[in-house]
Amino acid sequence: PFAMFNAVQSACFDSIYESHDNCVFSSPTGSGKTVLFEIAICRMLRDWQNGAFKIIYMAPTKSLCSERTRDWKTKFEPFNLRCEEMTGDSDIHSLHHVQRADIIVTTPEKWDSMTRKWKDHSSLVRLIKLLLIDEVHILNKDRGAALEVVVSRMKSIGSGVRFVALSATV
Repeated sequence: PFAMFNAVQSACFDSIYESHDNCVFSSPTGSGKTVLFEIAICRMLRDWQNGAFKIIYMAPTKSLCSERTRDWKTKFEPFNLRCEEMTGDSDIHSLHHVQRADIIVTTPEKWDSMTRKWKDHSSLVRLIKLLLIDEVHILNKDRGAALEVVVSRMKSIGSGVRFVALSATV
């Protein structure tokens, strides 16, 4: 809704949009960090116009996943990007929609369980080109092990995944 990027978004723009580097950004709550994820998604749209790709967004809570799904469906459906949520509440019907989604919104625990036997889902997993990690500081908490395993697994699969992580407290 804003005509210009704020100071944080402007300072991070080149790292997010003009490179394919993995990035970790820390900025206070309310400073517009989510827009950094959206810029990274726009970079994917620019670079992968003729190919298939998937984007994974991970957040530690179902409520944050639901919020992001609602927001991004509105923002990205006009660009023909389907956004679907996959959390512990997802059923078989939801999983069918997730397989067709371009942006999959999930928790680290759910993505861990989905990719633990990644070879069963290799055609899906190999399409992932961008992994967005919100609240990355949970690595230092009790639930951090699931996030660490997911990041390690995605790196070992070797499909050229770009990692962009955000935190207000790192």
